[in-house]
Amino acid sequence: MTGITEGLVAQEFMKRMAVPMSKSNSHGIGYSAVGPDGELFSERWLNNDHFFSTKDIMTPEISEALKPYINRLPAGALDPNYSSLGNIDFQNVRSVTMHTRFATCGREFANTHPFIYEDTSLIHNGTIRNAFSTGYMTGLDVNKISTCDSESALQTYLSQGVNLNTSKAKDWLNLLTGSWAFGILSRNAEGNRVLDVIRGISSLYFMEIEGLGKVFTTNDDDAKAVVKDMGLNFIKQPERVKMDVLYRFDALNGNSILETEVATPYNYGGYYSGGRTTYPATTGMNSDTKNQGGTG
Repeated sequence: MTGITEGLVAQEFMKRMAVPMSKSNSHGIGYSAVGPDGELFSERWLNNDHFFSTKDIMTPEISEALKPYINRLPAGALDPNYSSLGNIDFQNVRSVTMHTRFATCGREFANTHPFIYEDTSLIHNGTIRNAFSTGYMTGLDVNKISTCDSESALQTYLSQGVNLNTSKAKDWLNLLTGSWAFGILSRNAEGNRVLDVIRGISSLYFMEIEGLGKVFTTNDDDAKAVVKDMGLNFIKQPERVKMDVLYRFDALNGNSILETEVATPYNYGGYYSGGRTTYPATTGMNSDTKNQGGTG
């Protein structure tokens, strides 16, 4: 969601969307958000049932502090299952990205989306099939904070400088082989907070909802059901997002900054099934085959 004007309604929408999103994607849940000052705040949970709860949490910081007592604790007691970043304030939230995960690589907490590095947050639905290639093809062995294929997209987005120059998006995507729908909160060359949304072969829908602004989701039926249940209204009905277009928004007010084609000769090969993600939103949609969810 971006261009949010009713922050607590957005939070309730997230809580309700988490239920259908977690049905087949229960291997982690998290969000990143932006307040009016442009600063990120974020939370991640390994257990989807704990969404927006601090019950039974084990943060990396607590785990480290308790390590001297590990021999007195049950096996796995110190495994991290929660983290937070920044000043959590949904009253004044402006943009949110949210993700539930179906694990195709390690189910450890470090692989829970969003991935945040150098003040940039990325969520991804799909599979980056060449993520760990160390050979002559791509050298996409760039992970720094996880063992998840999705993180390679974040690190290469940054190394290519797409946040600073959107003309680099083609070079970035041309490094990747697989399927994707990305929601990325970053800062542009002027230091302003922006939201980038890019869809490859993975499913993605756009809509506008009162109080929530522009909304992206990989499953429009879930969104329709939650909108109805909450008594909200669509300003713009859901429609499919164009493939191979980068949409950039001002993350503080939801205004569109640009739409640019990023079609490349990259390979969509592999498979795509399982997960779902909720993003902020865009315009310029087209019709294609509906494809549920993603992996990572």
